[in-house]
Amino acid sequence: MPGSRTTQSKAVESLYPPFLDGGGEAGRLIAGIDWTATPLGPLAQWPASVKHTVALLLRSPVPMVLVWGAEGIMIYNDAYARVVGSRHHPSAMGSKCRESWPEIACLNLAYSPVLDDDGRPGGVIAIVSEPTEAVGGAEWAGGGSRTPQADVRTGAQLHGDAERPHA
Repeated sequence: MPGSRTTQSKAVESLYPPFLDGGGEAGRLIAGIDWTATPLGPLAQWPASVKHTVALLLRSPVPMVLVWGAEGIMIYNDAYARVVGSRHHPSAMGSKCRESWPEIACLNLAYSPVLDDDGRPGGVIAIVSEPTEAVGGAEWAGGGSRTPQADVRTGAQLHGDAERPHA
């Protein structure tokens, strides 16, 4: 029956929305959470901006977390889950950042605002970086030409901020 396949596809889609495809364990975890208890509400009603940001971070090999809304609801990827370990994962998914993980200040994070569907800041995406180990650490430690300070200056120049003093 032609109609039954469509009905079946929509039923599966409502349980596991397409934006979570390819999201690994974190994507499956997100699909299984009752989001109605959070300010985000049910997955099907999430703003497009949240869906797009979550789709992006789920597919990234870099540890990333979205902290959304005034309550700071955390949504993260598999790489981030490995960084936080079993002490915080999976319980931190969908929780308030301030309540679930106050030690977040111990991580080396780069933040960027995430705009809501109206173009206003709705949250932040945090990318965990470990420059001395994961990103060029061997070159820095081995006396190569790159230094953490040089990378900071280069990043500032890309953002048109070359005049600001850096460490």
